Formats: sequence, C-alpha cells, structure tokens
Amino acid sequence: MTRATAAAVLLCLVARAWAGGEVTACGSDVQTRAGLNLRDAVAGGGAVTFACPAGTTLLVTMTHQLTSAVQIDGRGRITLKASPTVPMFRAGLSVPQVVFSNLAFGGAEAVPFGGVFEGVATALELRNVTVRGVGKSPGSVFGFVAGTVIRANRILADSSHFSDNQGAVLLAPRLTIRKSEFRSNRGQPFMPDFVEEGDRAVVESSFFSGNGVSVWRGDLMIRNCQFNANGLGSPAYGGALVVGKRAAIEKSEFANNRAPNGAAIWLADGDLSLRRVNFSSNLASGVGGALGVSSSTQPVDVTIRYSHFRDNQAATGGAIAFQQSSAVRALQGLAVNFARNTASNSGGAIDMRSGSVDLTRVQAVENKAGDTGGFIAAGLSQQGVRLSNALVVRNVARVGGAYAGPRLELVNATIADNQGAALALVGSHAASAKLTNSIILRNAGGGCSFPVAGRFADGGYNIQFPGNDCGGSIPVVDPGLDSMYVPVPDSPARFAGNISVCTAAPISGRDLLNEVRPKIPGRCAAGAIENTIENHALRALRRAEQPGRLAGLLGILNETRDGRGTGKRSDR
Repeated sequence: MTRATAAAVLLCLVARAWAGGEVTACGSDVQTRAGLNLRDAVAGGGAVTFACPAGTTLLVTMTHQLTSAVQIDGRGRITLKASPTVPMFRAGLSVPQVVFSNLAFGGAEAVPFGGVFEGVATALELRNVTVRGVGKSPGSVFGFVAGTVIRANRILADSSHFSDNQGAVLLAPRLTIRKSEFRSNRGQPFMPDFVEEGDRAVVESSFFSGNGVSVWRGDLMIRNCQFNANGLGSPAYGGALVVGKRAAIEKSEFANNRAPNGAAIWLADGDLSLRRVNFSSNLASGVGGALGVSSSTQPVDVTIRYSHFRDNQAATGGAIAFQQSSAVRALQGLAVNFARNTASNSGGAIDMRSGSVDLTRVQAVENKAGDTGGFIAAGLSQQGVRLSNALVVRNVARVGGAYAGPRLELVNATIADNQGAALALVGSHAASAKLTNSIILRNAGGGCSFPVAGRFADGGYNIQFPGNDCGGSIPVVDPGLDSMYVPVPDSPARFAGNISVCTAAPISGRDLLNEVRPKIPGRCAAGAIENTIENHALRALRRAEQPGRLAGLLGILNETRDGRGTGKRSDR
C-alpha cells in the first residue's frame, strides 16, 4: 500500500468514526427510559452531543471503554459528575483520538481516586473544558490512576479550566496548554508520565495559581504565562516548576510562590533560558528565593535576558542559588535587574557555590544578606564572577556588601553606597580581583577588603572615593555622579575610561542603559553609565505630545533609574 493510499484509508476511517449520536437520557450514563444514553452513544465512537437542558448534571457510574475515535461536545450545557472510584473514560490501544469540548467535569463527594480519562496511545484534546473537584490522591484527572503509569500519547488543553482537583492533572509525554487556567489543584498541574527522549511540552498564555508544583524533565517552552502563589503541599523543590533537560521561559511572571528550595523554579539539570521573565515576592525557606539549581553532577547552563528579580527571599540566595557541584555550571545574564532580594545567610541576590557568573548590563539595588555577599556570594567557586556595565548600589552584608568570593572581574562597573566593605575577597589564598574602567564610591566599610591573602589587579582607568583601600594606583577623586549614579555634565568620570575597553567585548560599545559608547569619538566614561541624563530628558520631551511633556520627562527619569528605558528597544 502506498503512503497516499494509507492516508486516504485513514481519513475514511476517521470520517466514519464521527458518526455518533445525540444523548437524550440526561440523568445518568446508563439511564434507559429517555432515549439514547451516554454509554450507548460512545460505544461505537463518533460525534456525541446532548439534547439536555442547560445546567444538566449527568452522573457517570462506570468506566466507558472507548474502542474508536470519539468527539464529545457538551455545547456548554452539561456537567459530567465523576465516578467515586474509577475514571470516566478509558481508551484502548487502537483509539487514535478523543476530543472533549464545551463540557464540564465535576467531582463526587468523598472520591477516593478516579478521574476523567486514561489512554495509552491516544491523542486527547480538551477544548473549552472545565474540570473541578475530581480525584483524591493517589490518582489524577488525566492519564494516571492510583499509582499506575498510563499515559495519553498527546494532550492538548485549549481555553480550559482546572480547579480543586487532587493528584496530577495532566500527564503526557507530549503536551500543549493554551489559554487555560489551573487554580487550587493539590497535585501537579502538568507532568510527563515518565521521562523519554522526545518528551515535549508547550505552555502558552495560561495562568497557574494556588497549585502544587508542575514537573517537566523533557523539552519545555513557556510563553506569556503567570505563576502566582503556587507550592501547595510544600514540595521540597520548586513551588511553581521543577524542570530539567531544556527549558525556555519567555514573557512570563512568577510571584508569591513558596517552597523550601527554588520557590518559583527548581532546575534539576540541563539548560534554562529566561527572557523577559519577572520574579517577585517568592519565598524559600532554604535556597533559591526565585530560582534554585540542584547539586546534580550534570552540566547546567542558565541564561537570563531582560528580566527582573524583586523582593524574593531565602535563607541562601535570595533570588538565585546554585548548589555545590562537580559539573561545569554557568550563569549568564544580559539586562537583568535585581532589587530588594534578601537572604538571611549568604547571597542577597545570588549565591553561587560552584560555576561561573557573567552578567552584562546588570543592576543590583538594595539587596541584603545577613552574612556574606549582599549582591553576590561566590562561595568557594574558582571559576569566577565577571560584572560589566554593572550598577551595584545600596546593597548590604556583613562581609562584601556588593560581592564576596575568590574571583572577581569588574569592567565599566559602578559600585556605590553599599554597606560593609563593598568587594571582599574570601575563601581562597589564591583569591584575585581585577577592576577596569570602574568606579568605587562611598561604600560604608570601605571599597575593597582582603580577609585572605588575595591578589589585586588594577586594570586601569578606575576611580575610587573617598578612600584608597582598592589600591594606591587608583586615583582618589569624587566621580561626580547624581542621585541616579549618572555622570553630571562636568563629572571626572565622563572621559576617564579606556576607549579600547569600551568598544571591545563584553562592553561592545554600549552602556547599562543600552546607550552608545563613546558619545565623543575617542573618549568614553568610566562606570556603568556613559552619558548624562540630558539626552534622556531631551528625547522624552521630543517624544511627548505638548500637553504631556512633563509626564514624558518624569517617565523617562523613572525608567532610567529602574534601568529599563532609553527610548530604544532594549533587546538588541
């Protein structure tokens, strides 16, 4: 049989499958006095609809064995009430597709377990479906019953709602969720039945609140989603997500999630990419107020772009924590904001027990650690931390208000007004730091501290004030920065930088605000910000309409202070 003939036969079989009938017995699935009941309607597959009054609740008393493709459309009128002990529907190996649409599923009182559907090889579609109050742990709503690993081959949930369910809600090795809501589900909103090569999930434009932790260890893509106040049941790891292998999250928010470790996300291993993701007010009692990375011996690579971490809390790593590991690990970031994150121990924003950190165009403001590293605590990591185009101000720690660790490189950084000695070399007798084109300003406790016998390197074109504890080779002069750490018009910092450093990687001809370096050919600024505020103000005035000029100016000032706005696209 040719491929075309096989496809034609399959289309004919599917076309015949949608033969179906209209249910007129609206009391229960086995009711016989009022015409066609649900049991008989689904027995032969096909398209099943309901001629029942709006608001009908139909009791399901048995598991319906599906032997061919079926499409059940409730037309927005029907709620199927769950069986007390068994799933409502079970699909055989030969059933290619099951579709539920415009339908609600509700739970019975004191349900020990059970659910809605289970199938090994079936593609299941849920379109405008509501599932509420189904199942008691152990068990699930879709695809996993009483500890038995049974999967739907694929699940699509589109414009659907899941709330107050027990056990895992959606299980499949291939999963797509779009425009759906998950609220107050005690178990996992989604997870694979077991991990296989090729497992993939895509979650888009969906909302998760008050649930247990979702788990995915295959390829995962999340776009335009919100995860709020998840962590029900206090999972040990991950309040909203546990991920591994390859995960990419874009244009999403994680707020008020809770877990002992990794309150928003726990990364078991693999690669994680975050782009335009906001983390706020997440709380971990252990490590990783927003993101925690396990001690797995597998390599880990975390990349963060155009993202914000605000008001997250943990004992260690108020925003991000990497546990100690023998594997190669890296944290890379571009245009990332860390504000008011708190750790009771070390790493007010970041605690990096092993691996490297490379952050460009980073802003760290008012983070706090009870012990070491108000912004970053690098522990014993020998791979080092590099901060370029970095504004690190008003952070607090007993040791290292800005940074504590054995390896540090600063390029065009502004380190100012931190509490405790701003830069502390700790943890190794071979500790070293190098500063180039940077400003060290008004840090309580001094700019640089060397509790161990470290090596300090002056890369040149630096400024320190008011003391000289970062080395006698660095000039001591007030750099002339305004309250937003921007050079004033006659600032000594404006033309103090090395032009070759400003134009080469990692600076690459840009500053913290994504402004071009240099503004004047052949001369660039030291510190994180290249230009005065004048250009931002003038651009705001030109852009604003006449009645809104003042509002436009204030807006650009606020955006500049927050490190987000320059009147240009920031994702170059």
